[in-house]
Amino acid sequence: MKIVSIRTNLGPSVFHSCPTILMTVDLGSWQDVASNEIDEFTDKLLLTFPGLIEHKCSRGRKGGFVERLNEGTYMAHIIEHVALELSSICGIEVRFGKTRYAGRPGLYEICTTYKNEAGMKECLRQAFDIISGILEGKDFTFDCPKIQNLVKETSLGPSGQALMDACESRGIPVKRIGSNSLLQLGYGKYKKFVQAAVSGSTSLIAAEIAQDKHATKEVLRSHYVPVPYGEVIETEHELLDFCEDYSGPFVVKPLDGNHGRGVSLSLETREELANAFQIAKKISSKVIVEEMCKGRDYRIFMVNHQLIAAAERIPASVTGNGKKNLKKLIDEVNSDPRRAEGHLGVLSRIEVDEIVTSHLAKNGIENLDYVPKNGETVCLRPNANLSSGGTAIDVTDLVHPELRQMCERASRAVGLDICGLDLVHPDIRLAPGDATKIIEVNAGPGLRMHLAPTEGKSRDVAGAILNMLYPDGKSRIPIISLTGTNGKTTVARLLHRIFCDQGHDVGMTSTDGIWIGKECVYKGDMAGPKSAQLVLSDPSVSMAVLEVARGGILRQGLAYDWSDVSIITNIQPDHIGQNGIDNIDDLIWVKSLVAERVKDDGTLVLNADDENVIGIKDNPRVKNRNINLFLVSAHHQNPYLQKHLSLFGDAVWLENGMIKMQHMGHKENLFPAACLPLTMQGLAEFQVYNIMAALAAAIASGADKTMLMQSLRDFKPNEENAGRMNLYKVHNSYVVVDYGHNAAAYEKVGRLLQQFKGYKKTAVVGIPGDRSNRLLEVAASSLSEYFDKIILKDDQDLRGRKAYEVPEFMKNAIHRFNPELDVTVISNEHEAVETAIEESHGNEIIFVFMDVHSVVMDALRKFDPHPVSAIPFEAEHQAPLKPRFNSRADEKFYARPF
Repeated sequence: MKIVSIRTNLGPSVFHSCPTILMTVDLGSWQDVASNEIDEFTDKLLLTFPGLIEHKCSRGRKGGFVERLNEGTYMAHIIEHVALELSSICGIEVRFGKTRYAGRPGLYEICTTYKNEAGMKECLRQAFDIISGILEGKDFTFDCPKIQNLVKETSLGPSGQALMDACESRGIPVKRIGSNSLLQLGYGKYKKFVQAAVSGSTSLIAAEIAQDKHATKEVLRSHYVPVPYGEVIETEHELLDFCEDYSGPFVVKPLDGNHGRGVSLSLETREELANAFQIAKKISSKVIVEEMCKGRDYRIFMVNHQLIAAAERIPASVTGNGKKNLKKLIDEVNSDPRRAEGHLGVLSRIEVDEIVTSHLAKNGIENLDYVPKNGETVCLRPNANLSSGGTAIDVTDLVHPELRQMCERASRAVGLDICGLDLVHPDIRLAPGDATKIIEVNAGPGLRMHLAPTEGKSRDVAGAILNMLYPDGKSRIPIISLTGTNGKTTVARLLHRIFCDQGHDVGMTSTDGIWIGKECVYKGDMAGPKSAQLVLSDPSVSMAVLEVARGGILRQGLAYDWSDVSIITNIQPDHIGQNGIDNIDDLIWVKSLVAERVKDDGTLVLNADDENVIGIKDNPRVKNRNINLFLVSAHHQNPYLQKHLSLFGDAVWLENGMIKMQHMGHKENLFPAACLPLTMQGLAEFQVYNIMAALAAAIASGADKTMLMQSLRDFKPNEENAGRMNLYKVHNSYVVVDYGHNAAAYEKVGRLLQQFKGYKKTAVVGIPGDRSNRLLEVAASSLSEYFDKIILKDDQDLRGRKAYEVPEFMKNAIHRFNPELDVTVISNEHEAVETAIEESHGNEIIFVFMDVHSVVMDALRKFDPHPVSAIPFEAEHQAPLKPRFNSRADEKFYARPF
């Protein structure tokens, strides 16, 4: 047994709507061994993990999983449950798990949701090791501290987690960047960054001012905001000189410190000052000495120069019972589950350092062995920072109006959009007076004392930050996603053109590359989630058109949470036998995810002529939600279409060569299909489907109808749809370049070519090597029916096959269907295209089912090709082919899918 991979799905997947972790395992020789076939297996497992008794499993009742163990279940499923139990033991309780066969014997995918990614991955690894140990008869155990330490090291702090939770509750897209607290919010032009309480709009200069405590005081003093007097010093001599000129007590602190580190308060003697200076010098080369302000210690939380929350800070302390010494009392306080190291918890642990011991000594307490009297409170530190163990009392509702105004002036003076003011004041309910001082202004203030004060109300400070970042509530751009077997890229390109013409900066992903506006930023097959994440992260993008491929869905799920409009062009047998896809129903299951993630009040565009697609309307995750269906059909008598129209549903359909639409109950003729260059005078039925799908999605997305119709008329197939039905004249023959690579595509093309009489039809074909032999046979059947000559070649990427393996298999299969057919095998695509053209004697249509567009075009250039928009034909052949309605009950449909 071995772990093949562990990866994270950051968005919805076929397993779950939340992010998931997917561990792929190879069970090897244990693949067919069930739990009830191994002596004492279940007893050993339950002895170590008695909590498994609580697991319901598919039985839906307590003890269900144990029943499965006793009856016999397989190792991948058991690993899943052990991982879930480990997560519970280690405090990151995860309840969802799913195990799935991954396409070849012994290979399984174990999927779980997660609360902490690193921790849950370690749970999965340890679960695998535990089951391996049991099977191999070795001693086994688990390392809970390792998992918990990973969780501690990688979890967001309270501020970051509060912002993450606030985003999720408000429906703002959010994802963590890296392993620190940086969060990316929003999509496209609404993208924002926030790291704890620092936003992408936080002024660097303002943050620098706040970091320099002396500069902060100078700025505030110039705005008549009261601050303590003090000086910046670099030597102990300068410190003592300053103290000679002023009366104490004094404060000594680093010039650019934070979180109360290196701060010493209430200093009066030379010895205290000297010690404090050395402590501060460990933090900063320059030190501030200033007057010690007397009064209560308050933290004021400001967002966009508005007071959002106020808390009184209480220094770390313990209260005696006359029996326990200080050390035991501190340990007792630190046992509070709310306390954690540093900033990881709601409260911080009390750390005993030189500031604590110095403060205790100043108050006559020599060490931690001191036993306070019953009810005696011992203050452990002079400063009240939460990061050093202090507590907080919310006083937001008590702030005096004049004090509020003073704090807002201070925030504006420094220029921080988010800041924490350290205020010393006799009583928050009183107006400012002589004893009022703003001690510091802090960039990136902590949120936790306001989120979970020790006493008083919790304040939604994270929500206030989001209100500032998104004042009108808009954090999303329109997203159109599309999937299907064929036609996706053409539909995506049409939508890209339509919305660029309407003034959008469209981000598009497709099998051809990534486009930002009218610029291709990356070439290649980019129909996966990483490419979509790039588009959704680009701040120039105002609309996203995302082609979503099957492989990307299975590998990493979706890059987005919800789409506004989704399209399913068609679903035909392709990729069967790959990644656990065993039949057409598995393909429907995968591609249905795109339909399920249409937002409420969004639109789902479905091909009503494809039974595999139209059935998705009855998917409970579609049917039971408020999703608008927009049907597309080339068969105006289609019963699904007719019923939908009778209910005033939205639809686009072809009737007697005219593209018609019903939208919001209004019917109208749009234009003849033949007038659009992409349709090859209306004959390319599959291109008519693509146009109707794009039209429906554009209308559903609010496109101007007149402008979009003009965009469709102006769309240039060869220039704007490279590699998709590009037509060239070469001498007295015609060459068509297209990416078709499955039986459904070959049949559609073949039926198109049947309408051109008097031409020899030649195909240059390469089929991806990862297709099953059964799919190759179905493809051979289609090709053998429609072409007079076939040149077979390998794709550039053999995808696990040997050289010539696929072409030779196809040749033999084609000859079984048509022994007389002229079939040739040529080594590579460039040579195959050249050969087809060189052997042409005119009046021939050479259809190149391409692999690499640049290779095909390089071969074509040798023959001086001329782009054309149509192939001449006799008038009597102008009538479009009558469309056929696909039924899954039709056995011929399975043999040669439409």
